[in-house]
Amino acid sequence: MKLPLALSVAFGAIIARAATVPSSLLGERCTPGKYYCNQSPVFECGTYYAAIVICDDTGYDYTPIACCDEKRGCRVINGEPHCM
Repeated sequence: MKLPLALSVAFGAIIARAATVPSSLLGERCTPGKYYCNQSPVFECGTYYAAIVICDDTGYDYTPIACCDEKRGCRVINGEPHCM
């Protein structure tokens, strides 16, 4: 079954967003410019790695800035995220 081009593009955008937004933060509004600790596997970091992510200007998307160790993950210390 072929989908109309508009639907294909829409589904592609949804899948791309789901792959780049940490699953533990998906659908959550964030503060633009704020760093967050994401314990879920982050696509850009590999299957099992947590990451420190930053909220973009829209307040809904995140960009990984540091991939953390597979076993130690990420923890918030004094209000700031740190890879352990």
